[in-house]
Amino acid sequence: KVPARATRNMYVKDGEFKPELSWEGILAVGVPGTVDGMVTALERYGRMPLEMVIQPAIDLAKNGYYLSYVQARSLNNQLDTFIKYEGSKKYFTKEDGVPFNEGDLFIQKDLAEVLEQIAQYGRDGFYSGPVADAIVREMRTQGGLITHSDLRNYRSIWREPVKARFQDYE
Repeated sequence: KVPARATRNMYVKDGEFKPELSWEGILAVGVPGTVDGMVTALERYGRMPLEMVIQPAIDLAKNGYYLSYVQARSLNNQLDTFIKYEGSKKYFTKEDGVPFNEGDLFIQKDLAEVLEQIAQYGRDGFYSGPVADAIVREMRTQGGLITHSDLRNYRSIWREPVKARFQDYE
């Protein structure tokens, strides 16, 4: 979802449309919906408590895991983009923008803290409180558009799935 402060001409600079602003950088960021979507899906269709479902992800983020060749290569394929922005450089490169290698331990302690907030408070652990404050602070610092109101008011849109028949299955 686009932030409420988004405008029709937000990707126009010096009278010219700049498409790269729509796919890279702070103006390319929409209101995050994954957390609401996953928490809502679990509430509607899940059988386990959120805390139990999210704990393995917390453990991986907190303790880290060793990168495979493919994972390291995938991160490094975006290295030029990651090093442009302090936020992504901090999380997706080694110190000073050095690329990852196969076998490097990949730890995301800040992500673990966010996931712990979600585990404890559900969607409110992301869309309000310290996590929301951090998102809005980063938006303000970098010239982004997302506000506390955007986060607080976000709700996933549920649609009927596309269905088809295959033999005896729908």
